[in-house]
Amino acid sequence: FGACIHVPAPAANQMVHVRLAEPAADLRTMDLVWVNGQLATGRTDSAMGMAGYRMLATDLQRRHTLPR
Repeated sequence: FGACIHVPAPAANQMVHVRLAEPAADLRTMDLVWVNGQLATGRTDSAMGMAGYRMLATDLQRRHTLPR
């Protein structure tokens, strides 16, 4: 659950809580990733923040640059 590090935190309607079926190897909080999955509305509260959307990732790719 990586997020912006500024204060105040983004509103819940700007956050997506992404869950993985299996832990990602060697993935750090601020790594750039491309995530695929089905997006759904649903509030998630955690120590990392509040999100208004959730996604179960079906594919996660580490990126070094943004896709074109």
